[in-house]
Amino acid sequence: MMPWSDMLASGALPDWAVTLLSPWALPWLVVALPWLGAAVLSALSAPRVAAWANVGVAALTLVAATVLLALPAEATGLLRAEALNLPLLLLAALVGLSGAVALAVLPPHEGTARAFTAGYQLLLGATHLAVLADDFAVMWMALVLAVMTVAMLAALTRGPAALAAAWKTVLLGGAGAGLALLGTMVLAMAAQPLTGDANALSFDAMLRVGREAESGLLTLGFVLLLAGYGVLAGLVPLHAWLPDAQAEAPTPLMAIPCALLGNAALLAVLRAQAVASLNPAWLPPGVLLLLAGLAGIGFAAAALWRQRQVGRFLAVCAIGQTGLAAFAFGLGGPAVMAGLLQMMAATLALSAAAVAIARASALRGGADGMHALSGLATTDPRLGWGLAAALGALAGLPPLAQFVSEFLLVQQAVARLPWMALPLGIGLVALAIATLARLRGLCFGPAPEGARTNVAGAARPRTQEGARLHPSPDHRFRAAEGTRREPTAVGALSGIPTAGHAAPPGDDAPATSPAGLRAELPSGLRVNPPAQARAETLADPQAPAPEPTPMDAPALPPSLPDSARAHALAAIRASEAEEAVPLHPAGGEAVSILILLHLLALLALGLFLPGPLAALLAEAAKVAG
Repeated sequence: MMPWSDMLASGALPDWAVTLLSPWALPWLVVALPWLGAAVLSALSAPRVAAWANVGVAALTLVAATVLLALPAEATGLLRAEALNLPLLLLAALVGLSGAVALAVLPPHEGTARAFTAGYQLLLGATHLAVLADDFAVMWMALVLAVMTVAMLAALTRGPAALAAAWKTVLLGGAGAGLALLGTMVLAMAAQPLTGDANALSFDAMLRVGREAESGLLTLGFVLLLAGYGVLAGLVPLHAWLPDAQAEAPTPLMAIPCALLGNAALLAVLRAQAVASLNPAWLPPGVLLLLAGLAGIGFAAAALWRQRQVGRFLAVCAIGQTGLAAFAFGLGGPAVMAGLLQMMAATLALSAAAVAIARASALRGGADGMHALSGLATTDPRLGWGLAAALGALAGLPPLAQFVSEFLLVQQAVARLPWMALPLGIGLVALAIATLARLRGLCFGPAPEGARTNVAGAARPRTQEGARLHPSPDHRFRAAEGTRREPTAVGALSGIPTAGHAAPPGDDAPATSPAGLRAELPSGLRVNPPAQARAETLADPQAPAPEPTPMDAPALPPSLPDSARAHALAAIRASEAEEAVPLHPAGGEAVSILILLHLLALLALGLFLPGPLAALLAEAAKVAG
């Protein structure tokens, strides 16, 4: 095979391709593609066009990330592909593509599709930048951008709980970013006398001079970075923002970008540990990671029993898997390979579970309660068994990849720290039991009353427990128990109450009555008849669903100025175009294929670890161990 430099110098490629594929430019392309895609997606108003443009951008990013495998190992720069970050970069690009496909067939509800897809690509670019960065300062900026994007995505539904979750993410993420910035400055103070000002924050340079650097500064810098990036990774007890952010997001697919953010933050912690371990002071860096890992495993094993909402359930599963990876990194040495394998397998399994739950939620009218989604194997066997396999992987069942990584982890714990093997084993068993118990109820429990068996891929439930109604043409509302909605500017013009705005206190019209769902019209406006029929259908679960009917244009007051009339009509049409996104007709088949591909990848990692990937993981363990 022709070496990379010889191929670029052969003259077979045009000059622009040579520049684009050069070792310094290609890593930036992996970052720039999602960000350019985010800019384009934010300007596209057609939902279907934007959805498949999102898929195209993610596919191009995966191709560019794959080409990075051919770069020479000696490539240098602010962004650098190496054994430690390449597996996680390829995983992020692959899972990013599967998430984009899932968003195309399972669009977010309540008119958030355009903002969510643009934010999704923005976050993918930020996580790619954090993973590829060789400079701790660049890594910090990328992770700050990523966590602020997560806060924006969590706030898209604009309800009180969503805004509270977004503010919690901003405040806790901002506090973590401040601690991480302070830790970065301390590490630079330790390395600067030995590396010079230009390379004081370079990870590669710190590895070369770490043994001669001041041990106290290295340890202090690691502690601060662990506290800061531990917030973003979801390490216990710094995890409080994660369940709220995933629960209030407009789609269960929010678990995918949150998992990728956690991976990037945990990689930053691993890099800091690798530097601090070269010259440890009175506190070995691995001890803190061991304690954080055990705390995460124990918390997840206990909290899984109490979860009643699928977003929180997936978040707690992710916290437990992050704890396992942190424990492996704390052990060091060959256990780092088990930790990286654990991160990869957990991301694949969480992605598959999120896709399955998003499809189940859409089929059951947007329900997000664990009880409202139970019995999936009965009503939709393909979906139920696929979700069961994904959750079984998270529980560590053989022969999937989590079983292999946990086996290696226990083996290394017995060999390196035998006294830690007992609490680790107890935590693993408790976590597996809790996960399997929730799997049993979600997949094989009794289906809620009114949920039909899905023969043609279009079950329609009659239950509204925990309902978040998907915005297909005949589902335009998000009904929450005990909550009345008041119209927005667009809703007031058409007489339709819209989601995300609670009615003022004192209005005692019940949320599920026609009076509670009917907004008081401004003078001169009329109720849109198809919308009113849909509102009354939601008020009476036993009533047959109306046929999808195009929205009638509202009758605007004659006295309304022309400019205001044009602005109002444009706002209504834009809302119609973005919100009325029905379920994709081939969504069931696409979701089944996505879940199957994730499970095949988990099976391949568990039964026979591919040779190139095994070599990368082994080399990464040498670098970080």
